[in-house]
Amino acid sequence: SVEGDQTRKINPETQLMAFRIIQELLNNIIKHAEASQVKAGIRYLGKSVCITVSDNGRGFDVARALEDQKGLGIANFFTRARMIAGDFRLDSEPGSGTNATLELPYEKDSAPVQPASS
Repeated sequence: SVEGDQTRKINPETQLMAFRIIQELLNNIIKHAEASQVKAGIRYLGKSVCITVSDNGRGFDVARALEDQKGLGIANFFTRARMIAGDFRLDSEPGSGTNATLELPYEKDSAPVQPASS
């Protein structure tokens, strides 16, 4: 689903990195989650765009995965988000699916267009 003012812009480099993050999230769901349902959404907020991906799969212990060497891929989500001035959140518990959120700033010159006064 898509909500909010879609006229706001994100720079092309940020778009590409966000695409790669979402692509890898979906790849991980396919490989590991055993999910029967995946939902994705984009919300254009006042100062940022928020992209969410959730599944109803197996879920996992995020802290443990980050501690293990297996968590390198997961750690890369956080690293990539920081590289584009974004915020990445990952919530999951064994047996409860997974929710990922990527929040990104708009381009500085991408303020909403104000309607002309009559």
